[in-house]
Parts: sequence; structure tokens; C-alpha cells
Amino acid sequence: MSPDQKGDVAGVEPPKRTPPSTAVHVLSKLNVEMAMSQRDDARIAPATEDAPSGSPSGEAPSLFKRFDAARYLGMSVSWLAKAAVYGGGPRFHKIGRSVRYRRQDLDDFLEIKVRRSTSDVGVRE
Repeated sequence: MSPDQKGDVAGVEPPKRTPPSTAVHVLSKLNVEMAMSQRDDARIAPATEDAPSGSPSGEAPSLFKRFDAARYLGMSVSWLAKAAVYGGGPRFHKIGRSVRYRRQDLDDFLEIKVRRSTSDVGVRE
């Protein structure tokens, strides 16, 4: 048997290697994250009013989605998501798998964060 025929059985090529399932998972996760990032980048626009334009009548909705709450607070969506897990963010409502924020809770959160100087620790929650 010659070295170039090693591993061949009756002229049949070995099957092509497929990437491990973890690599496929990582690649698909990256593709999803890139698509979501592009979608969010397309949706981000300078806030022209305090409330998002989610309701058809133009009035402020009673509950904000995380994206709209983050825009209202001037924070990132990821910070708001982490604050919901670890604490330290505004109060929120969990409705099924959805997270919603009341405008009053967002305003209360901003009011608690008011400081007179950078050395002012404020009230501990």
C-alpha cells in the first residue's frame, strides 16, 4: 500500500470532517448577535421626545419595552438587562417572558440617582 492510499478502502474517500457542534453553535450565535446588532443599529435614532412613539395616538405608553426604557434613561439595553439580573436598576414588571418598565418607576430611579457632587454617595438602596 502506498502512502497516498493510506486510509482509503477500495478507492472510497473518507467522509469530510464536519466542525464540532460547539463551533457550529458559536458561529450561529455570532450570526444571530450580528443580525440583532444590525437591527438595533437601524432602530436607534436620536430621541426627539421623552416618550417612545409606540402608541398609535402619540401619547406615552403606560409600559416601556427594555429598548425604549434604555433610550428614555440614556443607558444601553445591555446595562438595563444586567441591572434586572443583578439589581441596581429601576423596578420592572415581569409579564411572562417579557420585561416592562413603568414611566413612574423610571422617573423614580432617575430621582434616586441625583447627586450634588461626585463624592456624594446618596442614599443606599
